[in-house]
Amino acid sequence: MRILLSFWVRGAVTVIGALYAIWTSQAAELAEPSLPAKSFAGVFKDDRIVLELAPKASSATDFTGTIRLETQTFPVTASSQNDALKGHFESQGDQFEFTAIFEGPTLVFTTDGTSYRLKKQSANPLARRTAPNPLSGATGEHPAETVNARSGTLYFVKQSIKDHDNMIGGEAFRMIVPAGWKVEGGVRWRLHPALPAYLGLRVTNPNGSEALEILPTLPFVWKEGGIPSFPAGSTYMGNEVREPVEEPVDFIKRVIVSRFRAVLSQARVIKSTDLPEVAEAIAANSQEPGFQKTVKAARVRFEYAHQGKAMHEDVYCVLLAAHASAINTTFWGTERSYSFRAEKGKLDDQSKLLQTVITSLRPNIQWFNRYMQLAPILTQNHEQTRQVEELSRYIVRTTDEINDIRRQAYENAQAAHERISAKFGHYIQGIDEYHNPFQNRRVELPSDYREVWANAAGEYILSDDVKFTPNIGSTSNWQRLEKKN
Repeated sequence: MRILLSFWVRGAVTVIGALYAIWTSQAAELAEPSLPAKSFAGVFKDDRIVLELAPKASSATDFTGTIRLETQTFPVTASSQNDALKGHFESQGDQFEFTAIFEGPTLVFTTDGTSYRLKKQSANPLARRTAPNPLSGATGEHPAETVNARSGTLYFVKQSIKDHDNMIGGEAFRMIVPAGWKVEGGVRWRLHPALPAYLGLRVTNPNGSEALEILPTLPFVWKEGGIPSFPAGSTYMGNEVREPVEEPVDFIKRVIVSRFRAVLSQARVIKSTDLPEVAEAIAANSQEPGFQKTVKAARVRFEYAHQGKAMHEDVYCVLLAAHASAINTTFWGTERSYSFRAEKGKLDDQSKLLQTVITSLRPNIQWFNRYMQLAPILTQNHEQTRQVEELSRYIVRTTDEINDIRRQAYENAQAAHERISAKFGHYIQGIDEYHNPFQNRRVELPSDYREVWANAAGEYILSDDVKFTPNIGSTSNWQRLEKKN
């Protein structure tokens, strides 16, 4: 048991990209004035969505309104009954059900198992601003509107991924995505004593074919001569019993395609590329006594037709295997795997943007701290944990207090993530490094733009127009970034 925990958890701590599952955070709730009792009319928001509801003229229990997510707006219809709101919103002709209830001053909005904790606003944030002072030089526009209206510009906005409220809860992690892009998925939970959480995430361009997909990590175990009562294909302590696949290229073709990317089953392989620098960087951060560890990384490019378009897709995979000679057992699996896709002929250029998105992934130390406390608790109680829902009762035994050991583990993981991301960047041309003065760290961004700006919220604007200044018309303080030599 301790060997299993040591391998997977230490790997997750020392290599932050290893099992994206360890990145989440607990958002602190601040006390706010109470809402009028069961008042569903008004504007509610968190850092991702804005819900605006108004009662219908003919009914006090029926509502219409909108949901705004980034630059997208969805019409809403709902009715209240027994202190709960039920309804649906529409997107591209499809309807999606939701419910909403009050928990104290917070409106908990839930759709397809994802919950948002929304706060009522004293003023409508969607209302048009009053005319700006003509002497201030401001236009009154939000930078997103300004940038989206200009050619030769790219606006990266902050994206927050939430954990389930009945688990650790709060923000899972933060990343940046191009304004208007769609983000689906998030943190998921499973029965595993050391790796109970993992990430499945898709980022897509709604106006194009570009997409990034972070694939769930897969833990396996194998013992020469077999594990008594656990044949190949069964689950042993949360790990699938399977003989190791040594080469990432083979793993992509035989496992990843069949489980996660069935659209590639009939695709043509264009080329396969080993990524030795990536493997070396990850191996350097994952060694520990008692194990013989090997790390291999590769990329496979596929060509296929999808919805009438010729597509190219790169699937990246890092395999890590740790052999414990004392018990003649190998724990192995995907240290990370993800894919980039775009129309044929455009993937090389779009990979710069997609790499920026995946490199920007950042954990929150509060969730990291609680997750690291959870793994040993689950290991001790693995035999008593039979359902995923039972995990939440162990989460309450964790604390928000961050000790020096876990803080140092977090900082080491951050540093390792940056080193490994830099190695991936070597295989993708057209990425430059900049220093972010607000966060005092390096950031990778596409190199096709002459001007690069950042603000304290973690957003970026890239532009070819040397006369464009995002501080005009913005309440944020934007600073120009200098490229690192």
